[in-house]
Amino acid sequence: GGTFTPQWVYIQAIGRLFPAIARNARNVNFSMGMTDEGYLIDRTIKANTNRKPVKVTIKLDSNNQVVIEPPLDPKIEPCLDGQCGTIINVYREHLMTPDKKFLKKHWANIKDSMNFAIRMDGDGDGLIHRPHQVAYDGKFFGANSMVGSMYVGALLCTEQMALEMGEPEYARCLRVIADRGAKNISEKLWNGEYF
Repeated sequence: GGTFTPQWVYIQAIGRLFPAIARNARNVNFSMGMTDEGYLIDRTIKANTNRKPVKVTIKLDSNNQVVIEPPLDPKIEPCLDGQCGTIINVYREHLMTPDKKFLKKHWANIKDSMNFAIRMDGDGDGLIHRPHQVAYDGKFFGANSMVGSMYVGALLCTEQMALEMGEPEYARCLRVIADRGAKNISEKLWNGEYF
């Protein structure tokens, strides 16, 4: 319960039936529930009110390769279904508001959160190869379609928010990573037996 990010990912009806409750949860996530690196803390127990965001560069170079600087500490193993799902949920919460106030209030932290997930990707291929926690109180090692599809979804939702916030270059970078991820999930994680 509470602010456990993976649970909120799978609870979709609350955001439509009681949008104020969902917005309040996102207010906690994107105001006091983040680390300096941009990780959305699984369970916000102690507020991080003195957040000092790490400066991160995510861009495309002249060869359309993704530049990600600085790399993420390899010891960090976050709960990525919660991270990516919360980004998807914050887009839903934005769509449930009559204007851009909610998005504007949280945009810098939403972007930091997305950049954290991209740093978990590490090379811009749209797959998460690093070990990461998931809602099942376990750890995934290597690329997988569960978290991978949530990552691609988060990239696409953030792309739309970036366009609304007037950041077309960032949006383009997100689209490139999402397209690569969708292709790589299909080609590298499935053998054609199921689809």
